[in-house]
Amino acid sequence: MESGADDFLTKPVDPDELRVRLKAGQRVIELEHRVAERNAELEKMNERMQIDLNAAARIQKALLPGEPPTVPNARFSWSFKPCDELAGDTFNAIRLDENHIGLYLLDVSGHGVAAALLSVTLSRLLSPLSSANSLLKRPTEQPPFYQLVPPAEVAAELNQRFPWDPGTRQFFTLVYGILDLRSTEFRYVCAGHPSPIHLTHGGASLTGKSSPAVGFIPAATFTEQSLKLHPGDRVYLYSDGIPEAMNDAMKEYSDDRLIETLSRHRNVTLAASLAGLEEELIAWHGSAQFDDDVSILAAGIV
Repeated sequence: MESGADDFLTKPVDPDELRVRLKAGQRVIELEHRVAERNAELEKMNERMQIDLNAAARIQKALLPGEPPTVPNARFSWSFKPCDELAGDTFNAIRLDENHIGLYLLDVSGHGVAAALLSVTLSRLLSPLSSANSLLKRPTEQPPFYQLVPPAEVAAELNQRFPWDPGTRQFFTLVYGILDLRSTEFRYVCAGHPSPIHLTHGGASLTGKSSPAVGFIPAATFTEQSLKLHPGDRVYLYSDGIPEAMNDAMKEYSDDRLIETLSRHRNVTLAASLAGLEEELIAWHGSAQFDDDVSILAAGIV
């Protein structure tokens, strides 16, 4: 038995006992064959699911911004590290018209396919296209035949379209703002999302207060806030995956540490500051594989 035998008989062998034991052995062998066949089927299913997940991840990645908008007096950059193949975070920096840039970053609760589906839906709705489905522009009868929808109204419309569903238990947080390239004023709404970080020559700080997350309160009021950005100023929109990243001692990275890191990198380019943050965040966490999506979108006035 220690050498691998499943059963044995002692001499003299009883024919009836032999038949019974052989039938039992046959049943074991048939069961092993069925288990092997089922495992092979599951392996094929897993391969197909992985192929589908990879395809969905490519589609989702294609909806993320490719190149930053090119404007004379502002620069934009971002960093994104999803925790799974499919992410609940999405963001964009979009040219609304000649004088305005729209910036948003949102975080859908949960992970996986369900979170990614809602994330993709929201990224399509938050499109600058002049169409009935766009939340960022509404058509008008007078030139220029459109009006930019104020950030607070965008959040209110999303709140109506995506009410809390006890079945899916999904919700999302959002920060959306419009940067006026002429006045360099950034008007934004923060709905249940971490407050943006405003970096100036005098230091860095969290800005404003957050309204409720989207969908929790049917008649929620979303407050629009504004920042006056000066040359050299930067504003950072980010997901809670950054300050909540844990180290081995189960200590969070924290907003304070994030502010301190961005302040130390204020004299390099936006892209270099985000690369420095990512490097320090990985060192803090001890791995490049985070437990939550990590995303940050930055804008700077030059």
